Amino acid sequence: KDLVKRVRKAHDHVVRKLVPHPLGFASCANDGTLKVWSNQAELLLSFTAYGEDTKFVYGMTTIPQTNQMVTCDDGCTVKVWSQDGKLQQTIVHPAIVRAVAALPNGDFVSAGSDGMARIFSRDPTRFASVTEIQNFTASAQSEMQPMDVAGLPGEAELMKAGQKDGQVKIFAVQGKAMVYRWSIGDMKWVCVGQAMGAGRKKPKPKKTELDGKMYDHVTKVFITEQQSVMLGWNVDDDPRDVVDSFAALYSLPEDLKAQVYEFVAPKTDPNAIAARKAREKSERMAGYMRHVPNWTKQGFKLYSDTKKIPAMTKRIRKLAASDQSLTKDDHKTLAVLLANIE
Repeated sequence: KDLVKRVRKAHDHVVRKLVPHPLGFASCANDGTLKVWSNQAELLLSFTAYGEDTKFVYGMTTIPQTNQMVTCDDGCTVKVWSQDGKLQQTIVHPAIVRAVAALPNGDFVSAGSDGMARIFSRDPTRFASVTEIQNFTASAQSEMQPMDVAGLPGEAELMKAGQKDGQVKIFAVQGKAMVYRWSIGDMKWVCVGQAMGAGRKKPKPKKTELDGKMYDHVTKVFITEQQSVMLGWNVDDDPRDVVDSFAALYSLPEDLKAQVYEFVAPKTDPNAIAARKAREKSERMAGYMRHVPNWTKQGFKLYSDTKKIPAMTKRIRKLAASDQSLTKDDHKTLAVLLANIE
């Protein structure tokens, strides 16, 4: 098919998803923005959906009946947006949500890293039982704990204007950490919801096995929407070496390579890395001091079976004699090399 239009720098980071939209199509990316485009790739709407704390926007979908957009991110949440980019609902999940998809009846389904698919609806006739809803809510909340408000800007800071439309900031309001988004249209901070801190710690084994080796950390890396591979590393591994080797093995693009590094690096220990490098250097120096036999004048042996050498040199001489591109100097150099081999 013919290329209609190429849009360079459509986003400032990796584009995660392109989905149909009643006005054309929509896109989301790891720069935290959602954009709606016409079928001719003309930008119709752009808004910032996520702040700096969100590193990965895993996916999105549109609900044709309402033109709403639904997104999922690495913060264990699904967010529902109005057709003009206003946040309408945040649904906290018990695990990271990898994908969302609209259903023909106006519902949507989320796919979590816990292996669960969950359907959400606005139709009361399709609601889950009260017990199921309570269990889901309790499970999601048990994974999170309130954020410490110490050091957060107070309510008085809400009187100050934001720096840009869609800027997300956390304020201490009535003893709680509340998330607000600056709306340039309303010229005010709009409350999004309560900020939650890190999940409660769960006991983990000290090491995890992967491909016969033990690692401090093992994680799944999505190379494409369909393909994922496991990556393991230790706290004393140089994160740059880990990511370079991983990227070379799977031919990762530079933008994805940078994201993997951002994820791996904080989970390493600079002191442990320095100690390991010092230990390995000491071991190398000790190896240098060991007895190493001197090479004889005959040089390195190329083959354990030297009976093949005469046949090999004969073949090389025959090929060189028939090669018209070789000069007299080339023949002299070759003769010296073959003499050394023999």
